[in-house]
Amino acid sequence: MPKLDYSPAAYNVLARFYRAKSILYVEGDDDVPFWNKIFKELTDIKVQIIPVGGADQIDEKIDMIFSEPVNFLAARDSDFIRLSKNSKNHPRILYTYGYSIENTLLTRSAIAELTGMACRSDEPDTSKVDSWIDKISASLSDLIRHDIANYISKKGVAVLFDNCTRLMQSEKSCLPCTARINAHQSKIATHFKPDLLNIVDTHLAEHGIPIEFHLRGHFLLSAVYKYIDGHVKSSRKGEVSYESIYVGAIQYLGIFLKMENEHALHYRGQVQNAIASLTPSR
Repeated sequence: MPKLDYSPAAYNVLARFYRAKSILYVEGDDDVPFWNKIFKELTDIKVQIIPVGGADQIDEKIDMIFSEPVNFLAARDSDFIRLSKNSKNHPRILYTYGYSIENTLLTRSAIAELTGMACRSDEPDTSKVDSWIDKISASLSDLIRHDIANYISKKGVAVLFDNCTRLMQSEKSCLPCTARINAHQSKIATHFKPDLLNIVDTHLAEHGIPIEFHLRGHFLLSAVYKYIDGHVKSSRKGEVSYESIYVGAIQYLGIFLKMENEHALHYRGQVQNAIASLTPSR
């Protein structure tokens, strides 16, 4: 499909066409329900959310905010952009708290809730989830550091993947495999000098967000699927799919944003700054 370009003036009247306060551009279709929930829970204004097809396309919209007299909003996954201090900061540009939307959708409390729902259980077992996430974080922390180093240095090394299976104990297991992780770590470690990893550690310390939230979103989702699926099979109740996890996580997000936590604080600030920066409609 050919790319559709608007003039700055056309962009600025598009919100009125949708009877919205503003247009919010996001990367893809999966981002629409997430950012819709963010705005519905944290503000009373209407935004029309439009997916543009990916990170490159959203970055074009972000560049327009700086170069053209446009009045729209743009939201994207942080990836490692904020962490490495490469973010383009503007009130109308919104970034996720962690690497991606999955890092907010699939928090510890969300995983416990989703597991309980899938297993038809009344009481989510948060202690088991805490133990599992602690294992994942401890086992993968060095690879996450190298993944960040790879982003900073632009080396193009395949550090972490979109699916966790290669680093788990088996195809169905949600538990990290020490031998596989160590073998992969040894394979990629020669690409990264200690000085670069020291820079990563400095960024992590200054950024202040726990390392578990810098795990790639699709990697995390695949691990969560294995975790919930394993519990469903053990309980012999219920069923699980990637779609059911996503839908359940979006629903739980509304509850999560009402709690006192760093995610809610981050998004509340982002949304408030974005709304305050919008030019009044004429």
